[in-house]
Amino acid sequence: MNTKNIRPGKLPDMDEKISSEEVESLRKQMYELQLEVDILKETINVLKKDPGVDWKDLKNREKVAVIDAMKEK
Repeated sequence: MNTKNIRPGKLPDMDEKISSEEVESLRKQMYELQLEVDILKETINVLKKDPGVDWKDLKNREKVAVIDAMKEK
């Protein structure tokens, strides 16, 4: 979802092969970002708060509720 009105650009032609290390690094980064998105979504679902909720401001009980919800995924 592009919420910042950034137009997607055309990908450059890749004359060079991408190394497997670079691919693995990108996969790891993608996994970590998806995990962060999932945690934030569950935080919103569990707490019914606005999307700007900060994980550090939550009480321990609220954090446990989010973690329990993530375990079910």
